[in-house]
Amino acid sequence: MSATGQTLYEVTVVAKSEDLNRVEDQLPGWLEGVDGWLGSEIAGVLFRAARVTAKRRSDPCVVEIGSWMGRSTIVIAKGLLEGGATGTVHAIDPHEIPGTREVAEERLGQLRANLDNACVGGVVTVVPLRSHDARASFDDGSVDMLFVDGDHSYEGVRLDIDDWTTSLRAPAIAGFHDFQLSGVRRALREVVLRRRSEFRRARWSGVGLFFDYDPSRRWGIADEIRRYRALLFLSVIALWRPGYDRLQRSERPGLRWIQAATKWFQRKILVRILALCLPKAK
Repeated sequence: MSATGQTLYEVTVVAKSEDLNRVEDQLPGWLEGVDGWLGSEIAGVLFRAARVTAKRRSDPCVVEIGSWMGRSTIVIAKGLLEGGATGTVHAIDPHEIPGTREVAEERLGQLRANLDNACVGGVVTVVPLRSHDARASFDDGSVDMLFVDGDHSYEGVRLDIDDWTTSLRAPAIAGFHDFQLSGVRRALREVVLRRRSEFRRARWSGVGLFFDYDPSRRWGIADEIRRYRALLFLSVIALWRPGYDRLQRSERPGLRWIQAATKWFQRKILVRILALCLPKAK
């Protein structure tokens, strides 16, 4: 329950009704010129999740694993500010020079410049470390929102889940980006979507899965049904995505019409099938 007696779901609905149109109008401006792969749909969900977090706690702690140039960092920070919170977004990313463990200072400087240009530098702490190394700086039960978008290998995602689950302060919001990648899906299946998991009420947006973290609530039939729906959702992705990616990478001219057709199918039909498997994040 929130400080006002509302459930997390009820607060989310209020946040959506008040902010959805305004967020959609502002998102392009916030992210203009900021390099990265975060789509506008999931950006809107992150904004609202951060705003919900801010409404529930006046000084929330948000951890983002994987920042790159700050697209997700900016929308999360904007959500905190819009919610009236005085919390902090901890943007954890080693920004390492490939093949070394040295920080790429130019890349780090660009991230900070992007945050300042978006007027959110004051609520973001940039942490140029690997997430496993940064974990020791956070107490157990201190993080109110977690967004995992770092090392996408199975080992990397599994380590992030194992490291950071104990950092969460229930009830919290947890998001995992790029479920279209096999390593991410495997880690989610094995840990987050196991029976009687602390992660509840799975929903999706773009290529992100979101959960409520609440280990205190008793596991019920509704939780088990939602877990199976999430597993079915990931199974559909696993069946579709490898072939789709191979087809889209092909440069054979004779396949162009098939490539266009499968893009249309994914955009118009597959998303509806996925929405039947699992509710979309609001």
